[in-house]
Amino acid sequence: MSLGRPVLSGIDWCEIAPPFRVAAAIAQAFRIRTLMVATLALLCFLGGDVLLLQFSHDRSPVASMSATLTRPSLASAEAVAEGFVLRSAGLLQLVVDPFRQLSSATGGRWWIELGRCLWRIVCIPIWTMVLARVMVLGITRGESPDVMNALRFVARRIKSLCASMALLVCGIVILAIPLWAANAAIHVAWLTWPVAIVWPLVIATALVWVVFTAAAAVAWPLTCTTLAAEATDSFDAVSRTYAYFFQRPWLLFSCVCCGAVSIFSSGLLIELIVGMTLAVTDQIALASSPLIALWQSFAASVATGYLYAACVSATTAIYLVLRRSIDGVEVNDVWVEPTEFALPGIAAQVARPATHPTLLAKAG
Repeated sequence: MSLGRPVLSGIDWCEIAPPFRVAAAIAQAFRIRTLMVATLALLCFLGGDVLLLQFSHDRSPVASMSATLTRPSLASAEAVAEGFVLRSAGLLQLVVDPFRQLSSATGGRWWIELGRCLWRIVCIPIWTMVLARVMVLGITRGESPDVMNALRFVARRIKSLCASMALLVCGIVILAIPLWAANAAIHVAWLTWPVAIVWPLVIATALVWVVFTAAAAVAWPLTCTTLAAEATDSFDAVSRTYAYFFQRPWLLFSCVCCGAVSIFSSGLLIELIVGMTLAVTDQIALASSPLIALWQSFAASVATGYLYAACVSATTAIYLVLRRSIDGVEVNDVWVEPTEFALPGIAAQVARPATHPTLLAKAG
């Protein structure tokens, strides 16, 4: 039964317990094609690092992110849990490591780290929106994952995606300019006292910057989901996600907590399954072979791909829950392009005028 149905057995679960819809949506990440797309996305991130670091003698960043592809251990329950924690930390490091390295890079190394950062800024939103489109159609319409349709959809909306990411980055940079000016002024002897007098303004600016940046960390995946679910532009996508963040913070917090618990429990299960699978194949592969080792590493990375897919699935469900709570839009009301499906009957049905009450109200 599709998760997008607002009423189940006469009970509106969206009104009674919205966070549980987030937990139920995690099931979308278990689909084989979804797992493959998420795993290939992670390997794409690492592949860019490998190519860029060919110009550097120090390849430690790639080696330090080996936790992303950590082989699961079945020695004990504690080892499985520790492997899951290391895998989660590796996934986070895979995203933030280039930006951390850029802050301390010097000389020619600075350009390499800048290239790694730009690679993340370009690739992560694209792959996240591809997965978000797959999740949106799976959650609301019960559609099977169609990766090629999702890629074509993202390609048609690539300008809005790039513009929305640019808006988030520009907002962070613009708010940081007064802080940079205060940092430069305080090192000038005759400006020390004037800066000290207006220091409360510096504190207020720093507070605004921290809140905006924290909201941006939540807004960028929600922005990808907004563009994957709505026929909207970049400015509306960013403003909508920020409005959702500030209007329903406790609902957002409860949904995030419920999603985190679901990802943790299901992630342990995936860790155990992948570990048992690799333990069996290790017993079969008695002779060492580079190709076998490559396939074994790819199988181990599927567990990390599941974490990525589960996070995107939870984010998609969180957006749909917040949209219903704030805008009153039903969960299964999403934008579908008339040419998105190959079957003519489905395309003709999608192209017909809207008959849903919510859509008719919007059209009126």
